[in-house]
Amino acid sequence: MASIPEFPKFEVYSDEQSAGVRWNKYVAKLENLFVGMNIDKNKRKKALLLHYSGDEVFEIYETLNLGTTDDNYTETKSALHDYFMPKKNKEFERFEFRNLKQNQGETIDMYVTKLRQKAEHCEFSDKDARSMEMAEKQAHAMDRHDSFPVNKIKKHPSQRRKPENPAYQKKYRSVETAEELIHMRENAQPLAQNAITAIKETISLGKNEKYSDLYDKYKPVFNGLGKLKDKQIKFHIDESVIPTAQPARRIPFHVRDKVAQELEKLEKLDVIEKATGATPWVSNLVVAPKPKSPNDVRICVDMRKANLALKRERHVVPTVDDIIMELNGSTVFSKVDLYKGFHQLELSEESRNMSVFASHVGLWRYKRLNFGVSVAPEIFQNEIRQVINGLNGVLNISDDIIIHGKTQTDHDSNLEALLQRLQDRNLTLNKEKCEFGKSKIKFFGYVFSESGISPDPEKITAIKNVEKPKISGRGSIFPWNDKLRVKIY
Repeated sequence: MASIPEFPKFEVYSDEQSAGVRWNKYVAKLENLFVGMNIDKNKRKKALLLHYSGDEVFEIYETLNLGTTDDNYTETKSALHDYFMPKKNKEFERFEFRNLKQNQGETIDMYVTKLRQKAEHCEFSDKDARSMEMAEKQAHAMDRHDSFPVNKIKKHPSQRRKPENPAYQKKYRSVETAEELIHMRENAQPLAQNAITAIKETISLGKNEKYSDLYDKYKPVFNGLGKLKDKQIKFHIDESVIPTAQPARRIPFHVRDKVAQELEKLEKLDVIEKATGATPWVSNLVVAPKPKSPNDVRICVDMRKANLALKRERHVVPTVDDIIMELNGSTVFSKVDLYKGFHQLELSEESRNMSVFASHVGLWRYKRLNFGVSVAPEIFQNEIRQVINGLNGVLNISDDIIIHGKTQTDHDSNLEALLQRLQDRNLTLNKEKCEFGKSKIKFFGYVFSESGISPDPEKITAIKNVEKPKISGRGSIFPWNDKLRVKIY
């Protein structure tokens, strides 16, 4: 007797949400085998279906009460189809269809195929189907368009067309940020990530076209995470403080993958490393959502116990009066921001053991100065002050550095001197936060210009817009708290 060919069994529980689709494909492939083997009798088809599909399917078959006949292949196949493909809720299926998004790395063809598979259960009309076909054509066209190179924007006010229709002017106003450009395409497919980055860089260059050459001339300064050359930070540790290894806080299961990804990212940036050997100090990991990206997480370390053993370095931090005195008489300003400021200072080997923290994927420690260390702000302020020491028209408060000059020539000379110094010391800037050649600039809660100093409007909006308190016999009632009363004597 000839042996039957091998055929994989059906995995019922590998992905239960797609069981119906997988079962239909499985049966279709099995019936192709029947054709190839000239099997046309229902009795053999049923026997091979139950044999090949495996024990899990056979156990389900036994619960369907299809009788004892051996040749009801069509009825068996139909009953198993209904089991794996229960009746769909049309409204819910349409809801899921409309919320399908193109995943990162997913091609347009893959995305459209996913849409078509989902649309099969949505019971769309012919009109809906035609709309979907048109959307597919538009998606392919946009995919080809997004692959074009993005050139630098040049402004020519004289060539700018002035629309006669005010509504047109409102709808197609000038775009200030890449995000606005992307949001204007509400019904379009998402742009490729490299195209979004290119748009951001292009718009940034368009706003500071005069200084665009600086990005190429000092390319290392605007690329990646730097590390201050020939310097390691050493903590001053109070040996009388008994080391504390805190019990690990359990990280919620729904964010563990994101935390692991963030730890892997920091390890690749050379910010953290696996902790080995004795670890007398162990702090807890704290996970919080990023304010502007709630789906991403920010990790920091609760260093309160370890901070008790760190001795301060008392360095002088500039005050607002110092800034005003320094900027007096200046007419041109720039502001730059050090990229992940603290992480550009390397910790000495003995200081790294103070930063050990526990996670669900083991113990780690920082190789760079980390946030949460009580002495970090003063150390960082002093190190950056030493880096820019001797430069004219340059001062810093923490990772924000302001450049100024009484004339355009003085300012530009001071700016290039700073960028050259940063490049020599292997420090990098956050390109998106750099502002060059401004007549006024916001810094430390104030607006500085050739006219003088004024409060930053964004900082006083809440005070300016507060409602006038209601006066009663027992005092003033403030609108944000009807229990707060103030008596004026």
